[in-house]
Amino acid sequence: MSRMQKAAKFMVIYFIPLLIQFFLSVSCVKDTEPVPTLPDREFRAENVIIVIMDGPRWSETWGDPEKANITNMADSMAPEGVLLTNFYNEGVTKTVPGHTAITTSYYQSINNSGNELPEHPSVFQYWLSYDNDSLKAWLITSKDKLQVLANCEDQVWHNRFMPSNNCGKNGGGVGSGYRDDSLTYIVIEEKLAQYHPNLVLINFKDPDASAHTGDWDKYIQGIKKVDEYIYRLWQFVREDPVYKDNTLFI
Repeated sequence: MSRMQKAAKFMVIYFIPLLIQFFLSVSCVKDTEPVPTLPDREFRAENVIIVIMDGPRWSETWGDPEKANITNMADSMAPEGVLLTNFYNEGVTKTVPGHTAITTSYYQSINNSGNELPEHPSVFQYWLSYDNDSLKAWLITSKDKLQVLANCEDQVWHNRFMPSNNCGKNGGGVGSGYRDDSLTYIVIEEKLAQYHPNLVLINFKDPDASAHTGDWDKYIQGIKKVDEYIYRLWQFVREDPVYKDNTLFI
């Protein structure tokens, strides 16, 4: 087994339980739906792309019988993949702690401003320790504070094997401020087309950012807009000759 295959196998085992926990942590999830049957085929991912819609509730997404706000994911994407709805986040339900759980597999009460590094190394650092090319792993986020996911406090790993990142306004990182999701989407396609990284984590700030304003209409519109961005990205991955048929899209 090659180094890339070992790393890909490691990522699938390491990532998926926490990814699903966080993805649906925003809701009071149900556990009455049957466990899906996986297709009888062999699939080996060479690339992993994790996309996060920040802050929607269960009641306005998968818990809505009509799926009115996530028509792309519900009608076009879900039938082509596997939908799991009975996972829970047992950590702090804030942006940086939640994303830290995804990338390190540890629940940590970390500062939510982006001014504290995760204690433990991330899957990005583990991945890049196989082949120290920072362009093979990317953080692309609308929220500037998520740049902290690129590094950790662990003495062995601190400032080593760090992924490339483009976070917040103009990609400026912590302190630059939030960037509109429409601009983040442009950056995503640019970086994926230019570098074709093997491991990517993407954060869209809506509907979370809109929900914090207390504006219901903006919150709902945020869900719908990000549903569209996720669908467009999914189509990009399915059509790109490098990513097609060998990418785990979460």
